[in-house]
Amino acid sequence: VASVDDSRFPLVEAVFTADESGRPLANLAPSELSITEGGSPATVTALRSASDASMPLALLVTFDTSGSMAGASLAQAKAAASALFRSLSPGDVGGLITFSDGVQVAVPLGGSRAELEAAVQGLQANGNTALYDAVAQSGKLAAGSGLARRAVVLFSDGEDYGGLSGLSRAQSLQAAAGGDALIFVIG
Repeated sequence: VASVDDSRFPLVEAVFTADESGRPLANLAPSELSITEGGSPATVTALRSASDASMPLALLVTFDTSGSMAGASLAQAKAAASALFRSLSPGDVGGLITFSDGVQVAVPLGGSRAELEAAVQGLQANGNTALYDAVAQSGKLAAGSGLARRAVVLFSDGEDYGGLSGLSRAQSLQAAAGGDALIFVIG
């Protein structure tokens, strides 16, 4: 279960991404779900595929711009980030976070494709790696998207370096989990 929204209770919306073995869920029928609320069976009123174009995606790319990313690593990551942003559907939103000595929101979620592309192309490598703070900030921004489908794609070549993160590894992971987003790490 990636997220549960009960803000319109008794209507509850849940996003499922994988079964207990980690296999993606596809072609799932309502009769295959067993849902309870307070120990009593609940009724499934609708089921949509997460790949349904009518269900928008909040895509947040979190980009390591530390000095160690200079050269081929930076060029490859920029190409991949640009391709991700170009693949967004009209109802989707994208955003870009960069990090090195600190964390910056380069383009907030909802930025135009042109803003996202320009920001990616302007990235330069310099400084240390405040990875833990970037992971936590990504979770917070994903949570604020208001969309049920949320994904963070983190491009980095290393680990937290330079002692600049204010959070520990455990704290950053806890904050990221609070964003109810799928997080993909590309190294």
